[in-house]
Amino acid sequence: ASAQVRRAAVAAMRRVAPLDDPGAVAALAARLEDSSAEVRSQAAEALADIISNGNMNALMMVSFRLQHAEPCVRLSGVDALHWMAVVRWGGKVCDAAGTIEESGVPMLVAAVCCSLEEDPSASVRRAAMLMICSVAKPATLETLLPICA
Repeated sequence: ASAQVRRAAVAAMRRVAPLDDPGAVAALAARLEDSSAEVRSQAAEALADIISNGNMNALMMVSFRLQHAEPCVRLSGVDALHWMAVVRWGGKVCDAAGTIEESGVPMLVAAVCCSLEEDPSASVRRAAMLMICSVAKPATLETLLPICA
């Protein structure tokens, strides 16, 4: 199917799939591995919405993509987590340890920090750092900067 058809499928899944349907979540997560950057981006945004509604299954599926062999898939996983951070916290600066712990999503920053330390792709490390910047205080960022070097 063409990228346009796959984008339409993602849009349809986002509109009609129940947020807690494991099959719909798995189908959207699989789209993070699509060959089209637009499809991956659309799936990342849809999954971020689902995660922000408390679906831990979606969070695990996105976090799993951070270990994928393809850098573009890892980048899509980071993008989904970044979208989720913006949706959940409205892009506001917050304390990475306290606020995330209180929200029940401590795996969010842990997964991204893992990708910062281990990812061979500079673009993935940069995207992960941007995501951390959107949710962490400057003091937290100072401890992460050496990881990005």
